[in-house]
Amino acid sequence: MHFKFLFRFAGGRLSMCYNAVDRHVNEGRGGQRAIVWDSPISGGHKSELTYSQLQDKVSIYSKILHGLKRVGYLFNVNITPQESSRQ
Repeated sequence: MHFKFLFRFAGGRLSMCYNAVDRHVNEGRGGQRAIVWDSPISGGHKSELTYSQLQDKVSIYSKILHGLKRVGYLFNVNITPQESSRQ
């Protein structure tokens, strides 16, 4: 198997958020539905988010995470089930 394509953009950066959300807003599809939540368990509760609304929410959470990083707050995302039950 050839893995040369993995190094095509060595040192490059990939923004998954841009590909999943921002690109759609930039191309004029901000008013289209991005997420539809239809839950039969919660009594048929249904909600929708457009790409523009999703972009706003992602921006808010991004700013929160950047703020936590800036003040030096660290959190561990590699907690195993055994470790989480001890906390």
